[in-house]
Amino acid sequence: MQENQSEPLQTITIISELCTGCMKCVRGCPVEAMRFKERIPFVKWERCIHCGECIKACDAIQPLTTSFFELSKFKYTIAIPSPAFVAQFERHIGPAHTFSALKFLGFNDVLNIAPFCSAYFKAIKIFIENQKIPKPVISSICPVVISLIQRKYPSLIEHLLPITPPRQLAAKLAVESLIKNGTFKMEEIGAIYITPCISKMIEINETDDGNYIHGAIAIRHIYNESLKRIKPTEKMDIGKSVYGFRQAIAGGLSEIIGEENVLVVSGIKNLKKAMDDIEMGKMRRIPFVDAYACAEGCIGGTLTVEDLYIARQKILSLFHERDEEDEELVEIYLKTKFDPVERWAKKPKYRKPVSAGIKFVVMKEGILKNLPGIDCGLCGAPTCEAFAEDILEGEVKEEECIFNILRNEEIKVEEFLSRWKRKGGKNEAG
Repeated sequence: MQENQSEPLQTITIISELCTGCMKCVRGCPVEAMRFKERIPFVKWERCIHCGECIKACDAIQPLTTSFFELSKFKYTIAIPSPAFVAQFERHIGPAHTFSALKFLGFNDVLNIAPFCSAYFKAIKIFIENQKIPKPVISSICPVVISLIQRKYPSLIEHLLPITPPRQLAAKLAVESLIKNGTFKMEEIGAIYITPCISKMIEINETDDGNYIHGAIAIRHIYNESLKRIKPTEKMDIGKSVYGFRQAIAGGLSEIIGEENVLVVSGIKNLKKAMDDIEMGKMRRIPFVDAYACAEGCIGGTLTVEDLYIARQKILSLFHERDEEDEELVEIYLKTKFDPVERWAKKPKYRKPVSAGIKFVVMKEGILKNLPGIDCGLCGAPTCEAFAEDILEGEVKEEECIFNILRNEEIKVEEFLSRWKRKGGKNEAG
């Protein structure tokens, strides 16, 4: 795979032996980060938002998450299962069973973040009612949402919710407690998130020294081993607060915030449409947008195993009785407030490039006039527009367009292109 030195973080790997050249990954990427060259797909990492859509498109693309081998460097490991983890098993297998299975797998402790999720949404309710921040406030719990806004909608960064996510706060308090007791040193503790998607690797690799999560293991990589160790009589005490597991589904905790105050958006295409509308000022009267890149929320993550609709039904049926939020946690959340622009807009790799200027647009339009405009993908880029941008960035040459090659060989293609466009790009043009 081709690497980009300005974006060292890689969250996928491509198994070239399995690649058939179908280009589904290139055409399916929502931000045009995938390319195909010399029969090998690669990622333009500076464009990637780590959404995992390419993983859905092709078995040749696999996630890069934390391996079990890496856990050996820690003396004490804490598993932090995503709320989506408990939705992967049959209804009679509850979180008490799955958490116990994780301990049998070798984790020293398993942390229930359900109460942290409930308190998080209560904190959001207080925040949007009392803080002066551009509306709508956009949920920042999904790293893909943050990456998409950084990449495509930088003007909306100030709308992002400036509160620490539940998984981060839970890990912070657990690790600090162990250090305070003098039990272990910081470097001896490994807090590992059991993740439904690859995007959590962004947090682990990119956050500052305040990050307390040290790895992320895919749900689908740990599911079978966990299932083998589940026993009806073995249950871990996880406390009474379970309503927060509803955070795994889009809008699951809307009741806490108030359903009339929340717009729920899930799925990358819907998310992009919502961001377009927010950028145009269409949603100024909506207090909060509960945004997820995956369909139906975290249960639709690329690294899950259960059908997302079955998982949703389980979450709603098992965790429907609302418990009281931990007010101490609510206060901690409100105290973690930070400046979203300071945190997310000043990283060099996310600054708007010079190429976004008027000069660039004019130059791109000039190149597009010499391209066929049929988005055939034979150049390795998903669209003619993406190919034109690659030309301006000095990565390819205009002559590499297949139709320009044919013209240079004095093969008449104008009639073909004309017929193609008349037929709306259908095969009848052939």
